[in-house]
This record gives sequence, C-alpha cells and structure tokens, in this order.
Amino acid sequence: MKTKIISFIVLAMYGFVAAETAVAEAPKTQPAQEALNGVQPFIGSWTAESDAYEGFEGNEEGGKIDVVLRFRWLQEKAAVEFSSRIVHIKTGESFNSGSKIMSLNAGTDQLQVFGYGYDGDVYFSNTGSMDLKDKKITWKMNEITINKTKSEYTVMFSLENPNLLSVQLTDRVVDGKKQEDWSTKLHRITKAASK
Repeated sequence: MKTKIISFIVLAMYGFVAAETAVAEAPKTQPAQEALNGVQPFIGSWTAESDAYEGFEGNEEGGKIDVVLRFRWLQEKAAVEFSSRIVHIKTGESFNSGSKIMSLNAGTDQLQVFGYGYDGDVYFSNTGSMDLKDKKITWKMNEITINKTKSEYTVMFSLENPNLLSVQLTDRVVDGKKQEDWSTKLHRITKAASK
C-alpha cells in the first residue's frame, strides 16, 4: 500500500512537472514577427550592375555602379536589417554604404524603418514609414546629412520572382529640388554563384 501511494505521488509530481513544462514551452505570440512575415521572400543578398543615381549630397558623380543589397533577420525575427554596399565600378570607391532596421513600432502598431550610412563620404541618418504587401516593400523616408542637407524619397522593392528583385527610387526631393527617379533589377546571390 505504501509503495502504491509513493508511486502515485511520484507519478502525480511527474505529471505536474510535465504539464508545467508544456505550458512554459507553449508558443508565444510574436506580433513583430507576424507583422514582418512578408519580408521572408526578400531575405538574402542581391546584386546588380547599374547606372548611378545622382542628387544626394556625396553622389554628384554618375557612371556605373556595382550594387549589393542584403536583407537578414535580427533578434528571433523581431526585426530585419537591410544593408547596402554600392561602389563605383571604374574606381572601386564607395558610392553608398549603410544599414536600415525594419521593425514594428509597439506604440503605434505600424511598421517603421530607420538607418544611417554614407553617400560617398557624407554621413546621413534617416527615418521613415514602411508598407508591406503583395511581395512589395515600400519605404517613405526622411533623411538628413551631417551638413544638414534634407531629403525625402520613396523606395519600393518588388519581388518579380524568387531570384529577381526590382528597386525603384522615386519622389526624391533634396533641399527642395526634385530629382530624377532611378530603378534597377537585382539578382539573388546564390551559394553556387558566390563560389
């Protein structure tokens, strides 16, 4: 009888621990991950050769550029980092480099983007809103350089197929002066291509 009672107590305790563990391991809601789920097809690195855009302080020189863009998850898929590395093909000098973070604003429940970088050797920082739908990411950005040059612009990333990304830079106004639109198509960098 004592053995049965002890066995019952041990089994009851084991059941309690197992139930507590199951509750502790239950999936938690991930509002940021859910809001950014549409970025998943963009994750990876993309490259293109393109004509340069002009108009931003530090990017007065045209010519051909080599563009490498990357999207990657951060913090258990609670945010996405976008980074750019663009160089002049002729000289190998930096045309643009920087990073932006895409995240969910907990206070407004809206997607946001903020970043920093260099156009040539001119430092900038920026903030903006983000829209994500139908395999398209749209940023509406406000930017300022270290020299107080102010810019507003829209960037749209459209996934044409799993390995082809279209980028459009539109509605650009730099210190009150309208700039020309720019667009290019980038190809996904695959492991086979990077070897």
